[in-house]
Amino acid sequence: MKIRFLIILLFIFFTQNIFANNIYKQILKFQEILNHISRAHISNPKAEDLINGAIDGMIKSLDDPYTVYMEEKETEHFQDRIKAHFGGIGIRIGTYTDEKGDTYLQIIDLLPVKESPARKAGLRAKDVILKIDARDAKNMPFDEAKNYLRGEVGSEVILTILRLTEPADSQNLIIPVIRGEIEILQTSHKMLSDSIAYLRLDNFTELSAKEIKEALEIITDSGAEALIFDLRSNPGGLLQAAVDISGYFLSDKKRIVYTKNKENAITSEYFSTANQLTKLPLIILTNEYSASASEIVTGALKAYRRALIVGKKTFGKGSVQQVINFSDKTSLKITNAYYFTPDDKCINKIGIEPDIEVSFKRNTDKDDQLETALDILRAFRILKNSYAGN
Repeated sequence: MKIRFLIILLFIFFTQNIFANNIYKQILKFQEILNHISRAHISNPKAEDLINGAIDGMIKSLDDPYTVYMEEKETEHFQDRIKAHFGGIGIRIGTYTDEKGDTYLQIIDLLPVKESPARKAGLRAKDVILKIDARDAKNMPFDEAKNYLRGEVGSEVILTILRLTEPADSQNLIIPVIRGEIEILQTSHKMLSDSIAYLRLDNFTELSAKEIKEALEIITDSGAEALIFDLRSNPGGLLQAAVDISGYFLSDKKRIVYTKNKENAITSEYFSTANQLTKLPLIILTNEYSASASEIVTGALKAYRRALIVGKKTFGKGSVQQVINFSDKTSLKITNAYYFTPDDKCINKIGIEPDIEVSFKRNTDKDDQLETALDILRAFRILKNSYAGN
């Protein structure tokens, strides 16, 4: 698999650069070294291991933590994080160790999903999974268990359960569960004091724009007079989700972000769709872990003076990655551009400075960043009402 991947890369590189730097000779040299090591080295290495090392070395030489080669399992995990939905039963699993020292899968909790298959079937937190269908779950690795628990929506998985909660059953339970569409919610919202709404987004996935749209509609109908949008510790995700969400706060079609390649040429531009959902006074909370797509939203709304930014300077991930999928289910995530905010700033390794800097004190229950945002919006409302009264 990796040999094919390396050949593809070398072929592309060869066809693009053969006349510029005589790469053909370097390819022959690489092949010669590979043959000598394979034939003569005392450790009798496998050719596949040598190719793996060459690929790893090639990527490490870029000094770019965001360019990575992903094996099949890593590719699946990456796609799951982006999609945030899959066919499954809706549980979070941990481990349970019995008196013999053997480990089993244990349900830590039921995921807060609509029409939870696990809840419908009667599963509970702390239930221990002894079997998945006919497969013994004793000492089963997490990844393997996840593959067996997930499957086609509407298909059935039969779990053998040891129930530890009261009333505990003396006999093992056989519980059939019908897999459903599991959507991992990335948003939460609530009303705070003084008619100020709070909205949080954990990641930018395929469903994030839809979730934020629904939350904003609820917030608007609830009579909120201002909004705090919490993007702290949000690592980012899909660029298009960031563009769509930015547009919910803007009245006109505006450029949200654009990208430039290694030749410093603009390669793409992303615009909002004039689909504004709220005109509420807006504060965005950020910290040093707000990155990537979080910075796209923050940078755009700051550039258009639509939001006040409170908290700490953002992470500074202003690079764009393209994912190239291969037929053997491996993939390459490669940095191919930098993105720029509407006011022409590239924040890669720089970050976005808040309008009002507030530290988060981790040794106290008080959230000073949130409290500062609340104080600002309260003061704004008082001034607005006072001005309107005069």
